[in-house]
Parts: sequence; C-alpha cells; structure tokens
Amino acid sequence: MSVPFESANPDLVCYFSLLKLDVICSTIGAEAWVKKLKWDGLKNFLSLPRQPLKCGSSKGTKAFVRSYKNLHFYWILGAGHFVPADQPCIALSMISSITQSPAS
Repeated sequence: MSVPFESANPDLVCYFSLLKLDVICSTIGAEAWVKKLKWDGLKNFLSLPRQPLKCGSSKGTKAFVRSYKNLHFYWILGAGHFVPADQPCIALSMISSITQSPAS
C-alpha cells in the first residue's frame, strides 16, 4: 500500500539529489519515481523550471534545483556517487541549504 507523500508527514521537508555521473543510483529511475509521487503539489512541482546553481567563482552551472513547498530536488552535474569529492563547492552549498532551511 502506498502512502501519499504529504500525509506520511506533512511537516517533513524532503531533499533528493541526482548525480549525473552516478553509475550506482539510476538518475532516470529517480526522476520517474518522483513523477509518480502521490502528492497534491506534484503538478505544480513538475511545472516549475529547474533553477541553475553556480558555486564560488565558477561561471558554469554546477547543478540545478527544483523546489515546491516541502520538496527539493537537485541535479548535480559532474558528480558521481561521491559528490563532496567530485563537486565539493556545490555539495557544501546543498548541505548548507538543507541544514539552514526553516522547519516549516
């Protein structure tokens, strides 16, 4: 039996990250899983564009994020399974965002 996303814990803030070079976790599978969430906000979440993330003095995009309400989804570019080693600046930025986000 599946449980709707928000009813599982409406106060829970969820973060997902996809690592574009990861050969262990399936990027396509994770994206497909999110598209099937039972959540009232899914249509709005999917309609939003991904926002590019830059880091430090780098001019290039290091990641993308899409956020709506309590769901945040990151696509980390140029990183495999060990993001802190592959993209340390964006890893720190993502973790800072997660740990400093308000609880509500």
